[in-house]
Amino acid sequence: RPSAGGPLDGRAIAELTLPELRAHRLAPEIGVPTLVEVLDLVGDRARVYVEVKGAGIESPVADLVAPWGMRAPVHAFD
Repeated sequence: RPSAGGPLDGRAIAELTLPELRAHRLAPEIGVPTLVEVLDLVGDRARVYVEVKGAGIESPVADLVAPWGMRAPVHAFD
């Protein structure tokens, strides 16, 4: 969780809207990328391991990364 009083006011990522998350800055001029943006950036240069933390989102995430094949395997441990 981000610290209270910061730009995300202590809320968990799962509680944020996409615009709120996109407005957050990790560093000057660096925002939070979407999974698709990360996969596009990495391309075929490396494998991106995706660990799913939210309950019930495994299938939508697997469908999202399907075009990248085994370059983006999805793991869920709960």
